[in-house]
Amino acid sequence: MFTVIPGEVTNTLLGVPQTPFVRQEYKFSNSELANFKATHDLKLEQELNDQLSIFDI
Repeated sequence: MFTVIPGEVTNTLLGVPQTPFVRQEYKFSNSELANFKATHDLKLEQELNDQLSIFDI
């Protein structure tokens, strides 16, 4: 789980506390962030709402 802080030139990707990614910080341009997201099959929070849950079955 990551938090993305958008910026004018670069986006800051932060690791979330109590996860293996704590204290990690990355700076990405919009295209680099899109590539990182696609490479690691990451989803935005609003995209997760489109997925089925175990209660939908």
